[in-house]
Amino acid sequence: MGLGVMRDIFGTAFAAALASLLGLGPSGAAGLSVGPAAYQAAAEAPVLPLWLVRFKLRQRGYQDISAVTVADDGLAVRAHDRWGRDVRILVDPKSGDEIARAGYGIAPLDAGELATRLASVGLVPVSAAYRDEVLSVVARDRDGIDRAVRVDPVTGTIWFAREGSDEV
Repeated sequence: MGLGVMRDIFGTAFAAALASLLGLGPSGAAGLSVGPAAYQAAAEAPVLPLWLVRFKLRQRGYQDISAVTVADDGLAVRAHDRWGRDVRILVDPKSGDEIARAGYGIAPLDAGELATRLASVGLVPVSAAYRDEVLSVVARDRDGIDRAVRVDPVTGTIWFAREGSDEV
């Protein structure tokens, strides 16, 4: 046997062992001898793998990518931006680029975050409603008294309603 044949045999054996180690199986070993293909965005391009979408978002400064769900016209992603703010992003599944849409950007507080934010000032939420771009909350203080509180759904800023006001 020639040196080239031996190299091919050992190369194939190494590729099969590596594929087996990575859990790719025999079909995964078939493509290991071929160089990597570049992902190029095109109109007929397939959907990018999720790991590549996450990689592209990390390159743009997004961290702690916690949820990626399929939306009507893209991938809805929840992450933190480079300043640590919770954001919702709509991503094109073919290119990995952000798509500007209403309702995406800095994410509003969810119910768990609202309870945590109110607990930090000694309040427990009783009821909450979204009105005039703020959360109107009835919260119980440590003395058991219900208070009307306003919470900015984006920043989490809390302020109390005027005393004697019946606004909720």
